[in-house]
Amino acid sequence: MVVKSAYEAPKRFFTQIFIHSSESHQQTNATWTTIAASKTYGDPDPSPLTTGSGTGFLISDGVTATYSRAAGEKASRPTYHITATLSATVSGALNNYHITNTGAEFTINKRPASVTPNTASKIYGDADPALSGTLTGFLSGDNVTATYSRTAGETVGTYTISATLSPAGVLGNYQITYNTACSPSTNGLSQ
Repeated sequence: MVVKSAYEAPKRFFTQIFIHSSESHQQTNATWTTIAASKTYGDPDPSPLTTGSGTGFLISDGVTATYSRAAGEKASRPTYHITATLSATVSGALNNYHITNTGAEFTINKRPASVTPNTASKIYGDADPALSGTLTGFLSGDNVTATYSRTAGETVGTYTISATLSPAGVLGNYQITYNTACSPSTNGLSQ
């Protein structure tokens, strides 16, 4: 505000007041909360990826979010960050807000899988039979294979059959149950 005073003859005193107005606009605080999400290794991402909600926004601004996550498909830490991209039905409405929008984390959980050797036996003195087993829960694209072996020994008795899996680079994506097999025999060596 500017005030100017002056004196004019004949003895009139007057004051002029000039008011300068400038509109100031303060942003309103608002928060967008994104819900963390997850999937099991090998499954597609959920659709929609996640959900969220806002507080502090005017309903009439029509604020909504679309979600995306950092690329990656391994079931290990770190998690993959989810980003919420906000939009409003009212053009420029988001400029009226000071927005807290931290996103959330997307976790890929290990896929349950197992390996189960088949029982086998042989007669004392014969060569070991080919050992085999069953892989369950592994994704075909990971090309997981098992090599089966038995506890060393050639006397009549029972031996444990176990498995070693490969390739090592994909096994961290699985929660693996390693089963064993034993096959007792009364007529020779069991494996």
